[in-house]
Amino acid sequence: MEYILQTNEVSKDFSGKMAVDHVSIKVKQGDIYGFIGENGAGKTTLMRMVCGLADPTGGEITLFGSSNLVSQRYKVGCTIENPALYPVMTAMENMEVQRLLLGIKEKKVCGELLEIAGLSNTGKKKAKDFSLGMKQRLMIALSLLGNPEFLVLDEPTNGLDPMGIREVRDLFQHLNKDRGITILVSSHILGELEKMATRYGVISNGKMVDEFQADDLAGRCGKNLVIHTSDPAMAGNIISNMFKDAQVERTPENSIRVKGHVEDAGRINEQLFKKEITVNALIPEGDKLEDYFLKLMGGHKYA
Repeated sequence: MEYILQTNEVSKDFSGKMAVDHVSIKVKQGDIYGFIGENGAGKTTLMRMVCGLADPTGGEITLFGSSNLVSQRYKVGCTIENPALYPVMTAMENMEVQRLLLGIKEKKVCGELLEIAGLSNTGKKKAKDFSLGMKQRLMIALSLLGNPEFLVLDEPTNGLDPMGIREVRDLFQHLNKDRGITILVSSHILGELEKMATRYGVISNGKMVDEFQADDLAGRCGKNLVIHTSDPAMAGNIISNMFKDAQVERTPENSIRVKGHVEDAGRINEQLFKKEITVNALIPEGDKLEDYFLKLMGGHKYA
């Protein structure tokens, strides 16, 4: 099976307002799919439709290659919007209730998942007294009950401190690599997505803007190599001869800028050294991940 999730021209109309407007995405088996968009872009609405919490106005959704979504959703774990917990229950009690609802017989799984989520020592503390970060981690643990093959997670790092964010990122990578779980995750912390996502989807104003592999990101961000050297003209000629596709330009600082080829910095330095050209600095430059996505979304603030 190549795709865990496919949406084909899926739409959601709320009283004449298109919250999701003919969106098609493909989440491949084994992906950590980073879903990005501004506030109100339609991310949460699409995730709700995938998980059966809302019905599409139009289009088609398939899970695990099947359009029988009721049967396939048993393989899906999700946490959408604000954590939905029993406030007067402890973390373990919340897990136990969900375990019984899902008909899971093995009791020890609750403790194991709480440990994975970093909540094994919360004791008798009630969920209403948890920090937002603790509630998010409990929701992640709940979403893992039933041993799902696909996780749909809406802003799962919301409210976490830097250490908590790193722990959640490590958890996702563990679940993805060691357990083979495919993950669709939205987040406003783009730097964290960059560290784990294998594929991206960008949505703006209800419409899909772009979808691409993480390997394509460097080229899309317009990465360049700025070289400060003793002989810019000669260095430019040498680099042009090294690469057929080389685009070399002079900068106002009398250095040279090479479009792309950041990964070839070592080879370029070696060749210039052989020609007795002094290289004072090799500096990669380009759009930050955040800047690139803002351009895709027409300058809208991402969420």
